[in-house]
Amino acid sequence: MPLMTAPRHLPTALRAATLALTIALVACVSNPPAPSGGAGTLKQSVQTLANDLTAQINPNMLERMKSRKLVLDPFIDAKSGQQTQSTQLAAQLFATHINSQQGNLRLHPFDAAGVEQADYLVAGTLQADANKSADYQLIATITERRTGLVIARAVSRVRADEIDATPTAFFADSPSLVSDRLTEGQIRTSQAAVGSQADQVYLASISTGAVINEADQAYDASEWQKALQRYQTAVQRSDGQQLRVFNGLYNTQLKLGHHKEAEAAFGQIVALGLGTNNLAMRLLFNPGTTDFWKDPVVSSPYPMWLRHIARETAQGDYCLTVIGHTSRTGTEAVNARLSQSRAKVVRDTLVQNDKRLANRIDTDGVGWRNNIIGNGTDDARDALDRRVEFKVRGCK
Repeated sequence: MPLMTAPRHLPTALRAATLALTIALVACVSNPPAPSGGAGTLKQSVQTLANDLTAQINPNMLERMKSRKLVLDPFIDAKSGQQTQSTQLAAQLFATHINSQQGNLRLHPFDAAGVEQADYLVAGTLQADANKSADYQLIATITERRTGLVIARAVSRVRADEIDATPTAFFADSPSLVSDRLTEGQIRTSQAAVGSQADQVYLASISTGAVINEADQAYDASEWQKALQRYQTAVQRSDGQQLRVFNGLYNTQLKLGHHKEAEAAFGQIVALGLGTNNLAMRLLFNPGTTDFWKDPVVSSPYPMWLRHIARETAQGDYCLTVIGHTSRTGTEAVNARLSQSRAKVVRDTLVQNDKRLANRIDTDGVGWRNNIIGNGTDDARDALDRRVEFKVRGCK
């Protein structure tokens, strides 16, 4: 909203009061408080969010007359960095609501062409409400592409029984945690204050992010060859060396039966993960035991995974702490012991692959203290809680 000035013929005190009121009104439009109403359905909350955002970027008739193009980076879970069934549905509902309005905003697909033409970028996250344990928060911002400035921010509350935390196919199948610096940048941007700069690393990589999104969508639709082509396009870009891309290459090559190529992609996951001290693997165990998951579809790649981790650790002269995690079921003491035992099994397997690692790998078990999901469902929804992390440490 353009800042109005008080007429010069008014007394000084009155002019000052008028100006102060104007500034206060602008602040109310630009920095709206969190909704005071109760949590609603996901659809209701998305519509509230969308209406709030559009009202902030169209505060007067002049702005409502300007045609604007925007793209929506798919919403993600703020804690895990994953796309889930609920974040995916929220993005679809947001797009449907924006497209149904007879306004000046035109939502373009989040692909290479759409990002190139966009005036605005929408980024959003879904997370448990720290102040309302039974609710979730949907938070989103609009960033002006030209300046990188966050120009609108909105928050709405969603009932917990509306949330399905099951990850989409790509995230469920990925062997490693794909949250990295760019994911963190998306989360920061989605929660930034109005008037602040969006995360610059995230914005600089948004075109590559659009290509990756095309690949993820193809993967979720079981279009393996199309997904592979888009991941291969992304990895050739200067900012395409990302865990999400390498996981995508691994997933699609495996689906296509290209085991040699899948193994090469996994080697890239390990190299990047250790190089950035961000390697967490979904190594699942049978409940209450130190035996790997009994379903060979899940656990048959584990020997290859651990062989590559051992090789990269030895060749890179890394020293590691293997950290075991469990889901939130059972007592804290039992889970602490179990996670330590599982970390030792992984450590011993690494040493079996390369004896040079015997004095370079420690273990730790933290039970469920560092849960990412924390719902204790022991299924695909909280698989990230049952992970094994490989943290690089200084060698003694």
